[in-house]
Amino acid sequence: MTAAALALAIVGALLAFAIHATMPTFILMAVRVAVSELSAYVVLLAALGLALAVLAPKDGTRVAAIALAIIAIVLAAVPLAQAPMAIKGADSALDAIGAPPGAEPPFSVARLLTRLPTPQVTRTNDVLFRTIGATTLRLDRYDGAGSGLHPALVVIHGGSWRNGDKGEGSTDPTITNRIFAGSGITVYDIEYRLAPASTFPAQLEDVLCALGHVRAHAAEDNVDPERVAILGRSAGAHLALLAAYRAGRDPLPDGCGRPATVRGVISLYGPTDLAHDYRVPSDPDLINGSAAIADFMSGTPDTAPALYALATPQRSVDRPVPPTLLIHGLADQIVKPFNSSSLAAALSKNGNAVAFVELPWAGHGFDAVSWGLGGQISLSAMERFLALTLQPGVGAR
Repeated sequence: MTAAALALAIVGALLAFAIHATMPTFILMAVRVAVSELSAYVVLLAALGLALAVLAPKDGTRVAAIALAIIAIVLAAVPLAQAPMAIKGADSALDAIGAPPGAEPPFSVARLLTRLPTPQVTRTNDVLFRTIGATTLRLDRYDGAGSGLHPALVVIHGGSWRNGDKGEGSTDPTITNRIFAGSGITVYDIEYRLAPASTFPAQLEDVLCALGHVRAHAAEDNVDPERVAILGRSAGAHLALLAAYRAGRDPLPDGCGRPATVRGVISLYGPTDLAHDYRVPSDPDLINGSAAIADFMSGTPDTAPALYALATPQRSVDRPVPPTLLIHGLADQIVKPFNSSSLAAALSKNGNAVAFVELPWAGHGFDAVSWGLGGQISLSAMERFLALTLQPGVGAR
């Protein structure tokens, strides 16, 4: 019994320490993110080790197991202790822009232990929405449940602009898409051209063309093209912000038609100041971020300053733009939280509606564990935001 208690205590302590560590590799960072999101499981693991140690014969090993288990419980409980303040901050930010209350509490231990319910919805894969030369771009459509015209949500994947594909973004890659579709929102999960083969603004044009597809096919998809939001993760969040702020301002590429009307945009841990991020990369730089930005932008801030300005969402918010929801983990090692806080400040300064949700324990891609602590809180915030921005009768911005 003593050996088992010590083993559980050691494993629990290692995992708990990981929650508070800066990781030197991408794989270890991903482990830290998952452990942070599921820290309640670490508490339970360490508590089991503590219980076994208390019942074990009295010796030095027992004392060590008890001490390690207590340390593990305390360290692993930090995200859980931070959650109430994060929820309060999220609620206050969403209340300030007029979002209706959520139908359920933002976090539930039961959902943490049983995972999120995933509605069965109709999904159509690989719908062609753009052809550029020999390249075809496709989307997956998740039809909104219920009758009548549905609002729409365009989803854009991450991957440093050079990796990734539609249908990515969580451990179960379609869970949030199905949750939104189950609530009556038709979801379009899209591809875009990847760097370095294609460079900015090609990716922005692809997103705008996807908005054109939504309008062009609104009748057959049973969608209201005047009630559309955009959601992006990481690099996809950067594109989502630019598209939301520039749709209707910039002419669409030939053949893309007129874009659907964007009522709101959601950025999950998105980069917004590429010039700053190029010059001041994360330390440690787990993805060679400066090279990723240079590949995407086909140059540096010094060689392509006008292009970097175009790629900076803050440069587009001096006029009215759709309401924005920014969600960022303060422990993000890939995209610094500064990216979201600086955009939030620029939006507020110019009188544009913005809600900024900060998750102190969360790292990059935290919502990959969609039923985890930050996953649940962010899902609740997104549901409240979409209920506000996609309701009938909301005026265009």
